[in-house]
Amino acid sequence: MQAGSQLANQFTAALFWQKTGTTGIHVPYKGGSAAHTDIIGGSADLSFHNLGSITNHVRSGRMKLLAVTSDKRDPTFPNVPTMTEAGVPGLEVFSWQAVVAPRGLPREVMDKLQPAVVAAIRDPAVAKKFADIGFEVVGNSSADFATFLNEELARWKGVVDAGGIKQSD
Repeated sequence: MQAGSQLANQFTAALFWQKTGTTGIHVPYKGGSAAHTDIIGGSADLSFHNLGSITNHVRSGRMKLLAVTSDKRDPTFPNVPTMTEAGVPGLEVFSWQAVVAPRGLPREVMDKLQPAVVAAIRDPAVAKKFADIGFEVVGNSSADFATFLNEELARWKGVVDAGGIKQSD
């Protein structure tokens, strides 16, 4: 996993603490594998992770999935409750990926590239492969993504400010 996903996990934990009025200790792992090892080995009690990165660990029984942060149960693990169902409303967090291009990409190229990428990831065979490892394909428009991104930035800025999270954390 990339450092950015570790930051997302830290922010999710901060949101959890804010929603539940609890606290915890943030352990700054350099990547998901080290965190996975500590969860599997019992050195860490719990952690938030991208479902796709732990699906195989959960299926093998090495990790126990307590809840998902989506607004509905994940079809990969239909018996696992959402955080709202588990008693923590307002903890809807989605792990997402984006396909980006360099600034200044000519509009005519973007107009061809964007629908081709959407068609490729929405292809039923491709979407099934993503679903099998815990990812849901969205494939929306550039404008829809821009709106979503701005909402996410504002939301997480609020979590960072409320949690007093600093860059060195």
